Amino acid sequence: MKRILSILAVGVMLLGACSSDDSDDTTATTEAEPDVEEALSTFCEDGDSYVEALDTYGQIFTEEEPTVGDLKEGADPLMDAREQAQDSGDDLKAAIEQQEEEVAEAEEDAMKEAEEAKEAGEEPPSTTSTSLVEVDVSEDTLAGVENAEGDFTATTEGIDDSTPLSEASVSLTSAAYALEVTWLALLTEAGCVDDEGESLAQVREYVAAVQSDLETAGYYKGKIDGIWGTETATAVKELQTANGLPETGYLDPPSQAALADELAGQESNQVSALQGVLKSLGYYDGPIDGQWSQQLEDGLKEFQRELGVPETGQVDEATLRGFQDRLAEVDQAMIDSTSTTLAPETTAPTTAAAPE
Repeated sequence: MKRILSILAVGVMLLGACSSDDSDDTTATTEAEPDVEEALSTFCEDGDSYVEALDTYGQIFTEEEPTVGDLKEGADPLMDAREQAQDSGDDLKAAIEQQEEEVAEAEEDAMKEAEEAKEAGEEPPSTTSTSLVEVDVSEDTLAGVENAEGDFTATTEGIDDSTPLSEASVSLTSAAYALEVTWLALLTEAGCVDDEGESLAQVREYVAAVQSDLETAGYYKGKIDGIWGTETATAVKELQTANGLPETGYLDPPSQAALADELAGQESNQVSALQGVLKSLGYYDGPIDGQWSQQLEDGLKEFQRELGVPETGQVDEATLRGFQDRLAEVDQAMIDSTSTTLAPETTAPTTAAAPE
């Protein structure tokens, strides 16, 4: 996936021309070719397809009794989508480089014409200025995608027919979810996705809070990045092992209680974040106090029941996906409601009564 990262690491450059006939500035005269915009559009579409393939792959375990064979079979369309996204990234890079060369040549020609006009005592020719607009993709996001791609590849390569299914489940779904989240962040920052930013941010706040609590308890040594990957799942397993609990890799109620004990009565950041998410979705109306409760567990199970996933009372990758989707729906409903409220009212014209 370094092919795509090398494209975005310097920023995707889009040509945007603006007229400057009355300006004294001497700049390149050129038309903005649609190649980069078309290539970016294709990359966005293929990136979105890759995210959908990751989502489908990650949900294999929630739909039926899976086998290691199901994992291998499900990986084929995922790899196809990944290759397509890489190819689109290569095309985008080529389009960017071509247009940058064209702009550089046009600027050189414009400077030469301006010098010739100056020597002849003439006004410089009127030009059209061409600006390069950088799509703001952060270095952290790029690094997150690269790390998630490497983690997912290493995880899939480490699974064979002898791998226990329970072990494959947690490691693969966590790695797939981490990759999905990092790609969504990349596509959102690149301007490909309009409605994922806020809901994705709220889910990442919850995961970051989980990582923070695990770090405080001495189990998590990684970066607090809000991405639930294999490193986070491993830290949860270490917590469970230390407390004699089954190693699920997810924070189930007994693990929540064990973590609360190890935090020595401190307010749990991740419980507060979970309370906030469920309150936003209407499944919890208790206090935001960082304390695990039966009310919170019941609200989480109710959400899972309506989501159609096992009612475990633990936040696994399927529940995290559900949070993100439902939060996006809530955000969109609020936008639609605001738009309707702010729409100008129309009234029928009235006619003044004629004087008697």
